[in-house]
Amino acid sequence: MRDVKEKDHISVAKASGYRGFSVYLDVRVSMLDFVGSVPFELQLRTELQDTWAEREHPLIYKNKRLKIAPMVAKQRIRDKVHKLSDLLYDVDCKFDEIREEVLKVIANNKKL
Repeated sequence: MRDVKEKDHISVAKASGYRGFSVYLDVRVSMLDFVGSVPFELQLRTELQDTWAEREHPLIYKNKRLKIAPMVAKQRIRDKVHKLSDLLYDVDCKFDEIREEVLKVIANNKKL
């Protein structure tokens, strides 16, 4: 297995609002009738990023009826979905701050 490429869409979301970290890899496969390299993508997301992606995907990305909606309506919906992604990113960051604070308190209590 060798590392091919990485894409970081955590602090700066994609245009859709998607956030996550992707690693693109190739793995060498030897099976009965196939020997070769198989490319795949490993997506790493927080729980909140995953929840956003799981809800956005069928509602927006895969929704064929939305694709033929008026551009103004689609853009308004995309803006709302992107803002929600930003809010969840802020929540993730706040939880990271709280976790760090808890770890400091625990470390200080051990010194007592």
